[in-house]
Amino acid sequence: MKYKIIKILLTILLIFTGITIIGGGIFIYLINQSFNEATKPITDIARYKEVINQFEVDSLQLVKHFPKQIPSEAKNARLYFLPGFLQGGTLFQLQMQLPPQQIKILQAQFRKQAKRKYIPGDKKIVAPKKKLVHKA
Repeated sequence: MKYKIIKILLTILLIFTGITIIGGGIFIYLINQSFNEATKPITDIARYKEVINQFEVDSLQLVKHFPKQIPSEAKNARLYFLPGFLQGGTLFQLQMQLPPQQIKILQAQFRKQAKRKYIPGDKKIVAPKKKLVHKA
């Protein structure tokens, strides 16, 4: 009788241990999948509208200069979006070819708002318009 109770308790303990190991494995797998999804860039241009719409009012400043939709005359449009994760910042880039006249209009519009000037393909960043003062 005593051995039968010990055998039942050991069986229950082994079942509980197995369920715990399997449950823990599933939990770790789901966490890993979530981490991978959160750190995976979006490059499908068909998802542009989805990406631009996911910015809330708080972070609208990040994308207010982006078009609500890609212009119909745009060619070779490319998207790169990497959402911010933990302490990493959000990366959002849209590249496209537009007719020269439309480029001139956009340049005139955005030159007034520019804080920095980036030259595509150049790794050197031109200093901001305002002089930054470093206080030690």
